[in-house]
Amino acid sequence: MSIKTIKNSIQGKLYCAVEYISVQQKPQINFLFLKKRKSEFVIDKKGFCIEINDLFKFFKKIQHLFLIINNEQVLTKSVVGKLDALKAVQTAFPNLNSNDFYYETYQNETDTFISICRKDYVDSIIKQYEDANLNIIDFSLGNLIGTQLLPFVDEKELYTSNAFLSINNNELIDIKSTEAEFQKDYTINDLEINNNYVLGLAGILSYYTNQTFTQRSFIEKTAELKNKFTQIKTFDLGLKIGLAFIFTLLLVNFIIFTNYRDKINVLKSEIEVNENYKNNLLSLKEVVEKKKKIVDEITASESSKVSLYLDKIGASIPSKILLNEMNYQPLLKNVKNGKEILYQAQQIIIKGKSFDGIAFSKWISFLEQKNWIDVVTLVKYGTGKKTITEFQLKITLSE
Repeated sequence: MSIKTIKNSIQGKLYCAVEYISVQQKPQINFLFLKKRKSEFVIDKKGFCIEINDLFKFFKKIQHLFLIINNEQVLTKSVVGKLDALKAVQTAFPNLNSNDFYYETYQNETDTFISICRKDYVDSIIKQYEDANLNIIDFSLGNLIGTQLLPFVDEKELYTSNAFLSINNNELIDIKSTEAEFQKDYTINDLEINNNYVLGLAGILSYYTNQTFTQRSFIEKTAELKNKFTQIKTFDLGLKIGLAFIFTLLLVNFIIFTNYRDKINVLKSEIEVNENYKNNLLSLKEVVEKKKKIVDEITASESSKVSLYLDKIGASIPSKILLNEMNYQPLLKNVKNGKEILYQAQQIIIKGKSFDGIAFSKWISFLEQKNWIDVVTLVKYGTGKKTITEFQLKITLSE
């Protein structure tokens, strides 16, 4: 990842500036939000608030911003000559304890401009934003941050929220305060902006380009603020990336788990179906085995008796009686798939022809006397020729 990519990730696309001013001796906070789109800035929000808590409603947490103190707490003077910052402060404010103040200076060819503000006042404002989870990463005093716009304007005078800056050959040559409220629109680097937000735009450009035309006593302070913000943002980004990675990992695991779970459920369903088939097969096999066993037992026990009975019936038939059919336990209905087989248990159907009625009667009487025969029923008799009579007997065997 390139340094530019890291910087963009930390700074984001929203750049903010707030300016503390006094309007008719009443405090006011002007705010400007710029959003970066590709290679240009567009205005996202702008306006003013009286109470700081109303201002905080416009910010998202961990947002960075540029602070401009430009109210009665800031004193601005100019001295003749190009002096270094500390010398200029001592010249402009000879009785000032410089350790208690932040100061910022600007030099042109002939003069040095100085703006000062008490440290405890600036630090208290920074603390308010920190408590609101917002991050001031740089600040400026008075109208000096307006020098950031000198390369972008062709005007001889640049109006701000409470002053106008005289410009000559891209140098600031004078700062004149004004109490009157006025409105003036500018087009600065293709961005249309009102004079009340000129210094906010200058502060954002200073932070975005990481350059300034002033000398500051609070370089270490702003470096500390930037470093603190970078750490907070890096931690926040790292936390989000970590959570996103964990979420992605959990999502992948969930998808894999769901896939395997579905496969397992399919296999379980198949196993359950096969198990049911197996159990049904075993049950059917058991039923068949039991029935087969019963049938075998019955067949084994009865087949010998039935054979004996049929032999005895066959041996008892007179010579003048001719048998056509002997049917043991005849079916009541035709056999059909899936239907119960119905038959006449313990019964023998005998069909034949009789050539002698007396012999036929004696034969029936003979059969009725057998203890293994319960009943002999004459089902049919008398069809046929005069000398030959067809008959049908039903013999019910004793249990």
